[in-house]
Order: sequence, then C-alpha cells, then structure tokens
Amino acid sequence: MGNASDLRGFTLIELIVVVALLSIVLVFSLPRLDHFLVSDPASKTSRWLIGTVKALKENAIREQKRYALHIDMDANTLWSSDASMTDEAVDQAASGGYRLPGGMRLLDVEYPTLGKVSTGRADIFFYPQGYSEKALIHIENDDSETLTYSVEPFLAQIGIYEKYTGYPD
Repeated sequence: MGNASDLRGFTLIELIVVVALLSIVLVFSLPRLDHFLVSDPASKTSRWLIGTVKALKENAIREQKRYALHIDMDANTLWSSDASMTDEAVDQAASGGYRLPGGMRLLDVEYPTLGKVSTGRADIFFYPQGYSEKALIHIENDDSETLTYSVEPFLAQIGIYEKYTGYPD
C-alpha cells in the first residue's frame, strides 16, 4: 500500500479551468439551441400536437369520456373538448385554442373513409376504450413546405412526415 503522496488526481486549478471552459462553451451554444428549439414554428406546432394528442388519449381512458380535437381550417386554430362540455363551453375553448404560429397554415384534415375537409371545422375523436379516429393533418409553412401529422387509432404518439402524405384512393 502506498502513502498519500502516491495518490493521483486533479488539482483545484485544473478543475477550475475545465469548469470555466465548459461554461464558456455553454454560454455561446445555449442561445442558438434555444432559438432553434423554441422559435421554429414547425417545431412549436409539432410539440403542441404531440402533447395534445397524447393527453387526449390518456384523458379519454382515465376519465372514461369521449374527447375531441377540433381543427378550424379557416381560423388556423386547434382546441380540445370533452363530451360533457356544453356548446357554450366548446365555443369558449375555441376562443382560447392554439393558434398556429405565423407562417404556418392548416391545409386540410384527411380521413381514410370520409375524405378531406379543407374548409370549416374537422374533429378527431378519442374514445374511452383507448382508441381514436384515424386522420392526417396537413400543415404548410410560408416556404410551401408541408408537414403531415398522422393520428393513429391505437398509438399514443403521432406520426410526423416532412411531406404531404395522403391515404391511397
């Protein structure tokens, strides 16, 4: 067994230098990362849709109520409601709904059997038995880049495609 002078380790100055260098790197990289993750309209919309669909499916099962995701193509707004809400409460939820960020617009909602809804309002229902209606939500940005969000009946997550994807005819 060796004595205390044989022990190897880092000196306090070495540790301070490493922490200082890491701090400098973080100071310069975090603002860019924050800008990329928070202010990109497509990312913001994707995060909102992913979180909302997951919450609606979970709430429908937990509370044993039918929930709906309402999509107003004309107003570029999305909101949710449950079966116990009055028409007045649904209208109030619509006024406080999620409005797509600038540069993003709803193109349509496509159902496998009902076809496309491109004006007015489309609804996607989430049932207490744990499934939802199958639908595709198409959103476009100012650069004419299209995102397709796929709501699947038995999956909690939402699929995202970086192009306009439809159901086969």
